[in-house]
Amino acid sequence: MAFISAIRRFSRLKEIVNLLMKEGFEEIIQQMHFHTPLLVSKISLEPKNKQTTNIPVRLRRVMENSGGALVKVGQMLSLRADLIPQEYCDEFAKLQDAVKPFPFSQVKTIIEAEYKKPLKDIFKEFEEKPVAAASIGQVHKARLKTGELVAIKVQRPDIKKTFEADI
Repeated sequence: MAFISAIRRFSRLKEIVNLLMKEGFEEIIQQMHFHTPLLVSKISLEPKNKQTTNIPVRLRRVMENSGGALVKVGQMLSLRADLIPQEYCDEFAKLQDAVKPFPFSQVKTIIEAEYKKPLKDIFKEFEEKPVAAASIGQVHKARLKTGELVAIKVQRPDIKKTFEADI
């Protein structure tokens, strides 16, 4: 079990290192001695134009694309102008309510696996577009077979494993 946990943590580190590389943070990766073939994919080595986007935006994209605990860290930092510059707070605040939703195909798969029934057998209507998306899940509007209007919160796929690897 410890071996599997170590592999999961290594995979997560590799994912984050590659996101940092993709956003033009090569110097940080090199300074931390993470610039190894095991951690850096060929895709990450493609040249980046880091002058086109400022650092707070690039950092927010790393947090958002990594998901898990890094989104939560960004959300907390957005409230701490006493710790980081205001431009970072403003950019990280986008993690509060502007997280990208995951595809409806995954939502459908998750709900059908949980209920062991097709979506059409559970709900009279189910809106594919989420009402809100956050770091841990998203909310969809639906109508039960009884006609009752409900909000359905669906956790992001593998969010538990992602948080466990992050923490």
